[in-house]
Amino acid sequence: MPIERRTFLKYGLYCGSGALAGSICLAGCSRKHPISSVRNRPNVVVVLCDTLRPDYLGFNGYPGKTSPFLTELSKSSINFKRAFATSSWTAPSTSSLFTSMYPHRHGVIEGFMCHKKRMAEFKKKGKVLINLNRIPSDIPTMPELLQSAGYLTLGIAANINIGSAMGFDRGFDRFELFNDHTRASTLYRCVKGWINEVSPSKKPVFLYTHFNDPHYPYVKHYLHYEKPVDKKYEPRARYLSEIRYLDKYIEKLYDFMGADSNTIFVVVSDHGEEFWDHGKVGHKSGLHRELTNVLTMFHAPFLGIRPASININISLIDVLPTILELISFKKVSGMEGLSLVPILKSDGRSTSLKERLNDRTIFAHRMLNDPQTQFWAAINRHWNMIELPDSKKVLFDHRNDLPERQDVFSDNPGITGRLTKKLEYFKSHGSRVGIETTPVDMDKDLLEELESLGYVDR
Repeated sequence: MPIERRTFLKYGLYCGSGALAGSICLAGCSRKHPISSVRNRPNVVVVLCDTLRPDYLGFNGYPGKTSPFLTELSKSSINFKRAFATSSWTAPSTSSLFTSMYPHRHGVIEGFMCHKKRMAEFKKKGKVLINLNRIPSDIPTMPELLQSAGYLTLGIAANINIGSAMGFDRGFDRFELFNDHTRASTLYRCVKGWINEVSPSKKPVFLYTHFNDPHYPYVKHYLHYEKPVDKKYEPRARYLSEIRYLDKYIEKLYDFMGADSNTIFVVVSDHGEEFWDHGKVGHKSGLHRELTNVLTMFHAPFLGIRPASININISLIDVLPTILELISFKKVSGMEGLSLVPILKSDGRSTSLKERLNDRTIFAHRMLNDPQTQFWAAINRHWNMIELPDSKKVLFDHRNDLPERQDVFSDNPGITGRLTKKLEYFKSHGSRVGIETTPVDMDKDLLEELESLGYVDR
């Protein structure tokens, strides 16, 4: 049985007003765009779609009609086709989105996971203590920065990792963490209730919505489900039905928030999902493209942003500095990402920024059971070099091999040598000193919840 919302209080994972019931009762809004009035700064809506791989979306070439609204939205948005996560795991990747830092800088390198070592201890004691990394208090987060800019900050999430335990609630005037199995429809109704309560607000609104659709276990939404010819691909068929379902609620959120005017609407994902691309299903390990390539779309026509599909490499660490510049907020020191505004607006700085992005190497990291089991990736131009836990390296050329089937490491000594040096320098510099942690007791209830989400490795 999944953990109910009241159980999150027990684990210190729930942080909210406790007013969900009242919020939903207020969901019948009579105003279509309750916060669309002009203010000194635009509203900002960031929608994160957990586990959504962009190559399964129609506007990125997928043949099925998986995303009719997002496909339509892409026609008036900037879509970065080569955007990459900093990890293939929710907690590190979303921490990078919130801080514009790589995992070894913000210190969140693992989320809720019961691996074999923890399972062994659990079997002996009936529970196990998990020491989770949390975003350090001295690193400002996206909601904290927008709150300091005068925004009313609202956050809602349906993933066990995105809560107070790891510091994601910091800076939100109102934050609600739901059970991981909570559907997009519930989050949407809750947001409507909140906006009704605060409208009309004298402050611009920042809304962060973390949908857990289409995360495992993949729900079969019958209105959107197409039975696969091969039973092997039943998980993918369910996953695709989840995308179609979620797409509908992103459209509802867009319409309700009045995102067609005076609202910066950003849609991202935290990582992708594998469906036998490299022999597995899920995202438990590895840094192949199907796990690290993420959706990153900016929509704000009122700011002069014109639609385009961009093939330059960017990282999730670039999203926060871009939002800050779009709202004319001061530069924040310590961020590792770059503002993409020159490209969004095609201004005089775009050429130099594109050159800088082309020259830049971006990185990703994934730790499994312990510090000895780590994956690293260095991505530059069309190259993706992955270092495996045994220190073996593989290299893929996306010009000819986007699915990453053929290792060309030994055929390109110049490229591999350069990327190896960059990766070694990256690993040896800038690591966080004084990692903050928070202890969480994993008992039977929490173990069952993690198991239902595929977070248990027996």
